[in-house]
Amino acid sequence: MNKKIVLVVVVLVVLGSYFFMAKGQSDNCVVGPQEVSALKSNSEIVVLDVRTPQEYASGHVEGAILIDVTKPTFSKEIEKLDRDKKYYVYCRTGGRSAHAQKIMKGEGFKDVCNVGGGVVNLQRQGVRLVK
Repeated sequence: MNKKIVLVVVVLVVLGSYFFMAKGQSDNCVVGPQEVSALKSNSEIVVLDVRTPQEYASGHVEGAILIDVTKPTFSKEIEKLDRDKKYYVYCRTGGRSAHAQKIMKGEGFKDVCNVGGGVVNLQRQGVRLVK
């Protein structure tokens, strides 16, 4: 009898984790190089580079705003941004920008998309960076 209860609990935990993870993933917007390439015709989207100043200087998306997510002042700096605008957030490979996306959503930003694969993927797909 105890084995059946344990089995049911394990199954419920696994199913609950699956549904929780699936919901979390569906709430996260991810865009690719095509959407970033099309930005010149869309001034409603703000591009946010969350890398270090050195990384930004080595090449960034034209018009991108730099706010380093690794600095303790990140939350204070994003307070100055318009929460009602749409943001494309990127870093080198997508990890830091996913973290920045989570912070921004927690701070009340309505529409924040992570640029999947970051600068590495953008360059691989032919998106031109500026210095």
